[in-house]
Amino acid sequence: MAFKGKYLIIITIVSLMVGSVTAQSYNYANLLDSIKSIRQTTPSSVSSLNISIEKSFQATSLSTVFKEPFWINEEIFGTVVSSPTLTDLNNDGELEIIILTDNNLIYILDKSGNFLPDWGAPYAKSVPELTSKSSIAPCPIPIDITGDEDLEILCATYGGLVYCWFLDGGQVPGFPINLNGSITASPAVGDIDGDSQNEIVIGNWYGELFALEKNGSICPGFPFKTNNSENIMGAPAIGNLDSDIAEEIVFGAYDRNTYVLKGNGSLLPGWPQTANDNIKSSPALIDFDNDGTKEIMIGSWDKKLYLFNANGSQYNHWPWTSASSITNSPVISDINLDGYYDA
Repeated sequence: MAFKGKYLIIITIVSLMVGSVTAQSYNYANLLDSIKSIRQTTPSSVSSLNISIEKSFQATSLSTVFKEPFWINEEIFGTVVSSPTLTDLNNDGELEIIILTDNNLIYILDKSGNFLPDWGAPYAKSVPELTSKSSIAPCPIPIDITGDEDLEILCATYGGLVYCWFLDGGQVPGFPINLNGSITASPAVGDIDGDSQNEIVIGNWYGELFALEKNGSICPGFPFKTNNSENIMGAPAIGNLDSDIAEEIVFGAYDRNTYVLKGNGSLLPGWPQTANDNIKSSPALIDFDNDGTKEIMIGSWDKKLYLFNANGSQYNHWPWTSASSITNSPVISDINLDGYYDA
């Protein structure tokens, strides 16, 4: 997804689609002005793809979320600097779109490109230090943080603040929170302490991983610090790796390590595991072999895609070596329909 002029297009690649698509990036909004080729075809398993759109581009061979590309209201300014977030925010049965621009504005649009009423004045919410013009911005996260079954919007900023808003634009009590370090990765949400309430997990540029309660307070045992305070650029993943009632936190860092933490901030036995170079990728948690236990997949700048068991041991015949550094998150799907996941 990207802007060229004022066009917004969101494209979904159909599973097992025949053919290839010219693209710049699989996982992040493209900041370039035109489509540029890459030297490989799009994997048939890719479920979504971010591309930069020329005005003359026709998406006739693709499945689109919207029937037609639509013209964005001229009141939108700036370049989109994160992947869009699509969710039904107002319970009307239709998806809304949340986008961030490089002039520190957050917009919410309906499926026709109209601005959502009451969100911001006049059309967008201005947030100081929301983004950096040299960086991809964290994606906003829809979350029912108040427990009222209505979604709020959680967003971290390059300036180190974490905001949470009601749909009418009002601040959720306890927010914003200052984490004292630039944030370039999206937050993750999950129940890390087994209390049936979601916590917010987010890392910053100074190698600190925070876990926050829904009222904005920092959870006991956090922040956790990486070796030498090396930065955390990828979003964490949250999932149950040891079959207890609480979920674990998985993330990589520039110190070459992949970490797995319990909800009290302590390391799970067998972790961290160290790659040969730094890690920008976000991990994926998946039961790769259908044994009832999730494995951890993560890429590294050392050109390797790692697959770990929950105890920290490497999966048989892994890591897989790529022709270039791996900085994006892995895409996992059953490509050949044999009942097992492929990456």
